[in-house]
Amino acid sequence: MAIVEKTFRVHNTTLSYDNSDIYESRVEELGHINPSLEFWLFDNRGLYDNALVVGAGFGLSSKQLDDWGTNVTSIEPQSDRFALLESNVPNSTNINKMCGASAGTTDLVYFEDNKSGAAINKTMGNASESVEVITVDSLDLTLDLMLVYANGKELDVLEGASSTITNNPNMKIVLKWVPDLLDDVDASITALNDLGKTIKIIHWEEDDSIELLDATDQKLKAVISADLLLE
Repeated sequence: MAIVEKTFRVHNTTLSYDNSDIYESRVEELGHINPSLEFWLFDNRGLYDNALVVGAGFGLSSKQLDDWGTNVTSIEPQSDRFALLESNVPNSTNINKMCGASAGTTDLVYFEDNKSGAAINKTMGNASESVEVITVDSLDLTLDLMLVYANGKELDVLEGASSTITNNPNMKIVLKWVPDLLDDVDASITALNDLGKTIKIIHWEEDDSIELLDATDQKLKAVISADLLLE
């Protein structure tokens, strides 16, 4: 690990992160990591009272929300990234566990230079650690925003959040959608549609503006990677 500080241009806040991470090291050049999410959160700053961030990483989204007055609960299973989360967002309720469809334990596997890509049920990586799995429903939260970034297990997280989604009908859900990481794309699309929410693709433009695009089933199958908004 090589822990450095970086000021992110989306809201001029400084956080510590691991610049040896292949995915996140691009912030050195760009000043952002995932502009679709970062600038959507910026455009909607101050609109949410209570948020859950699943897969919080080193805490960028949690820090954005916390700075803008949201009460944040953050979940991050990988131990080194959780330590950064604790340091970067001490006001968040930080939980060093993983969210899934049911409770239990599992092995989280990853490469030391790509901990942001940590996954379960994969044969990969040069490191691993045992993690406790909980459901979102077990947290018994009142929410108006939930972010889900789980490296292909986003639908498992939603399955374990069924009561939370039902009990918070106006809650917006933002999740990462990468078809190549899904076990069954068609079944995943059906599960999204069954939530009864409108699905949009959060699209970032180079001028830092955000556009919400209709997410048809065909687009969801064809896209390489997208941030989805369910509302």
